[in-house]
Amino acid sequence: MWYRVVYSGGEDLDILPSRASKGHALAFLLDQLEARSGHRPAALASGDSGNDVELFRVPGVFGCAVANAHPE
Repeated sequence: MWYRVVYSGGEDLDILPSRASKGHALAFLLDQLEARSGHRPAALASGDSGNDVELFRVPGVFGCAVANAHPE
C-alpha cells in the first residue's frame, strides 16, 4: 500500500505516503547526527494526537503525551 490513514483526533484523518511520518523524520535526523558526531544524541518527543504516535516508537527516544492530548 502506498498510503496510510492516521486518526489525528476529533474529525481529523491524515492521509500520508506510507513511509512519511514524524517518526521516520526523527529517526533520520538522529541517524544523521550520530553519523557526524559518533554518538546518538538524546531526544525527547512530545505529542497530542495520532500523527505523533510514531515519535514514541523511535528507539532511544523518550516520549510523553501532553496534558491536552486526545485520549485516542
